[in-house]
Amino acid sequence: MASAELHDPTGAQPAWRPRVEPAILTRGCRSAIRGTGLRGISQASYGSTMSSPTNYPLVRLTAAEGGRSWRFASRDGSDTGVTIDVPSDVPPGPYVLTVYANAIPGGAMATVTSLRPNASHLESHASWPVASSWSAATRRPAW
Repeated sequence: MASAELHDPTGAQPAWRPRVEPAILTRGCRSAIRGTGLRGISQASYGSTMSSPTNYPLVRLTAAEGGRSWRFASRDGSDTGVTIDVPSDVPPGPYVLTVYANAIPGGAMATVTSLRPNASHLESHASWPVASSWSAATRRPAW
């Protein structure tokens, strides 16, 4: 074979895809997802009172091991961020995080953890930046 083509059933231009940042999600808690283009490029609605816009971001988590997936409706959505409620039955570990806007997928890797920051930890480190890094050896946040 001299050449190959990648088939994309959406026909979406690369600029139309949501760009999702890698995320750390906590099971049993509301978690934030950040990126750009999370509301899509338009409402894609036909304009009547019965229309249903398609720019409402839908989120899917797919386990890196075993491929089990969970689907979520997003909350508090904007073009740069949405929140989801991660059920407590989602096992900790690595996942593929996919956000769909206008039925066009964009994704990143995510880690689901069961570690919950306690209030005293948050209050004592209120001036620290929100971003954290993870140690692969200990699977604990490096605050």
